[in-house]
Amino acid sequence: MAKKRKLSDTLVQVGLRLPEGLRRKLDAEAGKHGRSLNREIVRRIEASFDLQEIETIIKRTVQETANFTIAGWLYAQQHGELPPIETSPEEVKTGNDEKA
Repeated sequence: MAKKRKLSDTLVQVGLRLPEGLRRKLDAEAGKHGRSLNREIVRRIEASFDLQEIETIIKRTVQETANFTIAGWLYAQQHGELPPIETSPEEVKTGNDEKA
């Protein structure tokens, strides 16, 4: 009995026009990896969606880290765990927070 494909796995033929230089690059990469030109194109298109997802995750992580860092700094500042904002880096290094 033939195995049924999911609708998302059904292959469709798409007419595609590419610049010759790009086709040559894709064909060379396909040959390096033992893939057909079609499979190379499909793999690269699929990878572009993966990259979009990774980019979204990175942006969200950076934002959450920034929020966490700012919140932590504000908490420490409010509870006297950090030197005042106007303290110079030299005063922080020496532990001398008195102004000259």
